[in-house]
Amino acid sequence: MSKFKIFTHCIVIVEILLILSANILYFHQNNYSDGRLYIVEAKRAMKEIEEQKPDASEIEAMNFDKYETIIGIREFVAGEACDNDYLVEEITGKLYRIEYAEERSPRLPLYINISLMGMMIATMIVLSYVYHKVLKPFRDMSNLSYELAKGNLSMPVKEEKSKLFGRFLWGMDMLREKLEDNKEKELEFQKERKTLILSLSHDIKTPLSSIELYSKALSEDLYDTQERKDEALQGIARNVKEIKVYVN
Repeated sequence: MSKFKIFTHCIVIVEILLILSANILYFHQNNYSDGRLYIVEAKRAMKEIEEQKPDASEIEAMNFDKYETIIGIREFVAGEACDNDYLVEEITGKLYRIEYAEERSPRLPLYINISLMGMMIATMIVLSYVYHKVLKPFRDMSNLSYELAKGNLSMPVKEEKSKLFGRFLWGMDMLREKLEDNKEKELEFQKERKTLILSLSHDIKTPLSSIELYSKALSEDLYDTQERKDEALQGIARNVKEIKVYVN
């Protein structure tokens, strides 16, 4: 597994842990009742009722606008349906149902989860884009420089739809073509050089043989007259001149 895939998996795991932590923290606080506002206000309302000691009808008719969460207080009747959340507390010797609307929105966990899931999806999309549009094409192109280093200049550059590497690929393809052209010119030059050397060796073989024969004859004193010796020397000079013509 590549390092990028390991990094991607770690990011996803961290975001999943964040989602779980946010939910655990929320529900933990939601279950911890001592610090809730409606609990505090319910106790305050109970204390106010105990101080004023109104009867049941007066309690039900009380105005609770000064409370943020308390909706109303009714005498508790077992089995009676109630659409609101409520607490059952004893006030002045009777059980009362203290109805409240919790200050915390019940949809808050949903909003938190949607936000975190959106972040995780966005992160996965970005990482996927980086992998498929940047890392994977670059990894595929890494073989190009390796093949060029080995001298494999005939391998064409694979076209990449991504515009990220368009200029790079164009430059590498131009470099490959230039190197291939230089290689062909070098091979042609070596071929011509070899042909020239073969041609020169063939052309100067005869003059060299003549020079060798004249030189051997002179060294062994085979010529009996000075005139013939002079002719031999002239022959050597003529063949040397001919060799110079070929070489130049």
